[in-house]
Amino acid sequence: MLGPKIIIDTNISLREFHKEETLLWLKWNNDKDLQKFMPEPFEVRTIQDENEFLEEATNEDDGIYWTIEDSSTLTPIGIVSVTEISQHHGLGELGIIIGEKEYHGKGIASKVIEGVLDYCKNKGLRRITTEYEEGNIGLQKALEKNSFILEAKCIDSRIKNGLPINTFRYYKLF
Repeated sequence: MLGPKIIIDTNISLREFHKEETLLWLKWNNDKDLQKFMPEPFEVRTIQDENEFLEEATNEDDGIYWTIEDSSTLTPIGIVSVTEISQHHGLGELGIIIGEKEYHGKGIASKVIEGVLDYCKNKGLRRITTEYEEGNIGLQKALEKNSFILEAKCIDSRIKNGLPINTFRYYKLF
């Protein structure tokens, strides 16, 4: 499902996906620099792939998806989601990508994560988890700034470019 609008600060907000943004996702998903820390192996995506993702995200019952937007220019700059939601257990899995590179290193991911955590807490979730690949220092900093705790270093837990890599699993309790 698509998430409601959330104002993060005067410059950043979260809002529903718009169909025309699939062209941006296509750009981000085919950018090897952005994809180096994504869990899936890199493969060239098509506009049809992105349209299918939009359809899945819109209809998913156990996930919430937002576009991260620069409020001053109304420019979409990334995507954030909470998936694998279990209301019964109070769980969710956080995912985020800041797709527009000029917004990297500005603390936006930290602010967005903080806003999404507030939303999750208000919706009755009690535990949010996320996993990232070794070397993704930006996400590590954003998680630690939001008081996520390292749960596990997973040795050789994924294959990337034919080689095993390590991941880190973090969690946050409310």
